[in-house]
Amino acid sequence: MRIDNLENSREDIDFLGNEEETTFAFLKTEGGRHSVKRSSSGKILIETSSDALSIHEITHIIQSWQAGGLEFNSEGNLLNAGINAPTRDRYQAISNMEIEAYKRQYSFDLSFPESGIRRLNDINIHSVGRIRDSSGEPVYPLIKELSDFRQKQDKIKRK
Repeated sequence: MRIDNLENSREDIDFLGNEEETTFAFLKTEGGRHSVKRSSSGKILIETSSDALSIHEITHIIQSWQAGGLEFNSEGNLLNAGINAPTRDRYQAISNMEIEAYKRQYSFDLSFPESGIRRLNDINIHSVGRIRDSSGEPVYPLIKELSDFRQKQDKIKRK
């Protein structure tokens, strides 16, 4: 599975490299959130501090491309492609996009922002939902909400 993820990431990088209508550029960052932004000139900026996080962000670009195109918020940040899923499926779609990106990242260098990840299949809705920023807030509040809901449902089923 890790080899498949790495091969898919290589194909994604090749795709971006061959894209003639859009210019992509990498910007090195130190700490903080990593992101994909559209500059005022229309260039797509991939802001990361490591190769693994670059793979993570490239995965989001490809997900968006496959979902119909890159969409950005008013600040120029790339929106999660799952945001356009039907309302009843939206939380799961957003979660699936992040899970895939973190699995690609982990496949490259075994990195994940939370402890306790020992293998690829440990990256799931619950582990992604537990990711916190430097102030202790969930990085992905919608995913955290869905994770909490699923855990409550599991407890009810076990009773």
